[in-house]
Amino acid sequence: MRLASLRDSPDAFGATLEEGLTRSEDQWRDGLAGRVQFVAFAGKEPVGTAGGIVAATGDAVELVSMWVRRDHRREGVGGRLIGAVVDWAQSLRVNELRLWVVEDNLVAERAYAKNGFSRTGAVQLVRPGEPRMEFEMVRRLDALPGRRPVRVLGEGPL
Repeated sequence: MRLASLRDSPDAFGATLEEGLTRSEDQWRDGLAGRVQFVAFAGKEPVGTAGGIVAATGDAVELVSMWVRRDHRREGVGGRLIGAVVDWAQSLRVNELRLWVVEDNLVAERAYAKNGFSRTGAVQLVRPGEPRMEFEMVRRLDALPGRRPVRVLGEGPL
């Protein structure tokens, strides 16, 4: 899934396809340690993924590695993946869900805004040595009323 996302949307991530292609299986497994990674399926085909990592401060979760296969975009897959990460974050009783979006990725920004995220004003470089920037978005979790459970299409290892 990760290699497919880097091939499909190389400008949307801080990692590169070249980095992904050189990783060993142990490096892939180490990269998944300490996080949750949801995978959406259409039948037996994986069509999207989103992960969550608890922030070092312990009061927030970062939504990471969000991607939906092009032929399954605009079908609600992204919203269900975001919902799965929100539910997981709420189960940890954290206050916020944060994420970073590459500038000019308007489709992703609209999807996140539709799911309750707003810009914080924080910006950073996408990768060291590159001029592209990304901006932070946040969704408060502590003030939200109880949510109905979201049906996850599938979850498991990449």
